Order: sequence, then C-alpha cells, then structure tokens
Amino acid sequence: MTLTTQNQLAEWILKLEDEGLLDAISQLKESSQQGDWYTDLTGGQKESIYKGMEDHKNGRTLSSENFWKKNG
Repeated sequence: MTLTTQNQLAEWILKLEDEGLLDAISQLKESSQQGDWYTDLTGGQKESIYKGMEDHKNGRTLSSENFWKKNG
C-alpha cells in the first residue's frame, strides 16, 4: 500500500459520519491487531471447518432459501 493510499484512507475516515461503518472499521482494526484467529481455534473447531469445506467441495450444500423453507 502506498503512502498516498494510506493518506486518502485516513482523510476519508476522518470525514465519516456513518457510525455503523466506523464501528466496522474499528472492529477490523482490533481483529488485525489480535493476530491470526485461526491459531486460537480448538481442534474440534478446525475439524468442523474442514468438514464444511469437504461438504461444499462434494456438493453437500443447502441454499439459504431451501434451508428457510424447510426450517422457517
């Protein structure tokens, strides 16, 4: 990222009035300072992620629309 881009972002943030967007930017900043969230996951959480990735790869998915039709 160039210094110009950083300055442009800083200026843009200073002018922001949207509290929701400012909150989202703040959360992004906090999460980036905490390091890699993946390293803090338990073995079970990682296994669940891998299982979901495998399900997606093999077409074992359900659209949001179908989920809500069945469970809504």
